[in-house]
Amino acid sequence: MGGMNGEKPTVYHHLKTSTVSAKFLKTNQTSHAWVFGAIAELLDNAMDPDCMANSVHISLRSLGDEPALIIMDDGNGMDPDCLLKMLSFGFSDKTQVEVQGRRSIGHYGNGFKSGSMRIGHDALVLTKCKESQSVGLLSSTFLDVEHVDQIYLPMLTWDHNGNLEDEGSDRVREGLDVITKYSIFENEETILAEMDAIEETGTMIIITKLKKLGGEPDSPYELVAAGDDIQIQSFDNSAKFQQMRSGQGMNVDIPLDYSLRAYVSVLYKVPRMQVILMEKRVKCQRVTGLLSERMQDSYKPNDAKVAAHILIGFSESEQLYGMMMYHNNRLIKPYVRVGVQMEANAKGVGVLGVVDADFLSPMHNKQDFADTKQYRGLINKLSTNVNCFWWDKVEKPEKEEREAQDNSRRSSVKRKKRGPDVKWVQCGLPSCGKWRILPPETDMAQFKDSDWFYWMHPDPKISGSNHEWPEDTWEKEYHVAGAVDQASEKRKEWIDDRKLKKKREEERNAQALALHLAQTTAQAPASEQPAVAPAGAPPVVPPVAPPVVPP
Repeated sequence: MGGMNGEKPTVYHHLKTSTVSAKFLKTNQTSHAWVFGAIAELLDNAMDPDCMANSVHISLRSLGDEPALIIMDDGNGMDPDCLLKMLSFGFSDKTQVEVQGRRSIGHYGNGFKSGSMRIGHDALVLTKCKESQSVGLLSSTFLDVEHVDQIYLPMLTWDHNGNLEDEGSDRVREGLDVITKYSIFENEETILAEMDAIEETGTMIIITKLKKLGGEPDSPYELVAAGDDIQIQSFDNSAKFQQMRSGQGMNVDIPLDYSLRAYVSVLYKVPRMQVILMEKRVKCQRVTGLLSERMQDSYKPNDAKVAAHILIGFSESEQLYGMMMYHNNRLIKPYVRVGVQMEANAKGVGVLGVVDADFLSPMHNKQDFADTKQYRGLINKLSTNVNCFWWDKVEKPEKEEREAQDNSRRSSVKRKKRGPDVKWVQCGLPSCGKWRILPPETDMAQFKDSDWFYWMHPDPKISGSNHEWPEDTWEKEYHVAGAVDQASEKRKEWIDDRKLKKKREEERNAQALALHLAQTTAQAPASEQPAVAPAGAPPVVPPVAPPVVPP
């Protein structure tokens, strides 16, 4: 076939081509059951290497009589061709080449369309690059009111002096009419005035006619401003919104389910972009920096090109436990319960894992993985690791404590909480954003509500480097932690302990069976007890029945 392996694509002049129905715009957004997953699609575009945004601002504010979600980044912006591809379906030039620690997250060319239309009915995109500034509209309201069968994309482009390109053309005239009729801007002048909010280069997305709970017109809006946060409303006003997870109770408080600030703080395994939510910076976290008493492992199927790095430890909060599964630095599945965490008891509570599952294939909504042999193998591996970790850190110490105490004074061991093994901090300057590891004795509470900058580092080589000192790496994190357990060593001890338990259980069962048989024999009447031959008598041979001869 043409177009594969670098070959020149074959051109067919007489075959019909597929067109996208306007109805697909609504159908496509249903892939996002969770609205924060839709917002993450828009943040991914700012995080990608082709945009390279240092910061992104998110706000929910009223424009006229209705709320609007506004997302603005300071990235490279888009020229008219790139904007058209973003508004269209299936166009993606993203590669997996890493640039300054960033790799492209999406590659289907569908994230903006499915994400924006899940959040609201209309999305206006204003973008400014070095050569030009453009605006484009993706609007289901426009398509519904005009009763059109195809998806039309009105776009306008100006130079940096405000001169409209192709000003007298029908395309520009129709585009300006549609944008001023179905967006919040009434004329060309107000559009250009809003462009001034983008200082040099960048992109602003304004989503209006936001969705309501259950899609009912009389219901409250799904997204609400809550101080310096944006939250998801619940159908039950007395309860917080919660995603359904296997093995999770109904009354567990998981902040990232309903708080955008909590979700964004862990959305990327190594955050490279500052997020300012409701005019206050989000304190992004490296989840590995939340773990204590850590255990490390890896998993690589035979047909995988890269291995999954696994790090398991105790979380600072016992309610937040499970596996945080990342792909290309992006969180796909949070708090996946595995192993003993699936049991209806307290086993595995407080155990948090961080996994780089780069060899897996995320679903197109980036909220789950394809159910493949590789995925199931990784889940089995994680289950074993969690079971082993829980045995080593909880069950084994409890057993040793019980054996050391008198039976009358047995008590359960209370695990002493420890702080994170590694103390990560990020430079607060958007143009830097490098991650550093601070000494173990550092009191991190002082940075809870304030920024940290490179000149505050205790090492003069770093504090005097003017951001030039190389960023601390995962290898240094492993070296600093020092006491990270190797899963293979602990797994052998755990397996040996299971074998010993099984052997002892079999011995107890055999003893119980022998005792039961002895008691049954002793309680039986004398006539039913087997006869015992006198000493020295020949053994009693039971009579043999004569063979049956057929007639």
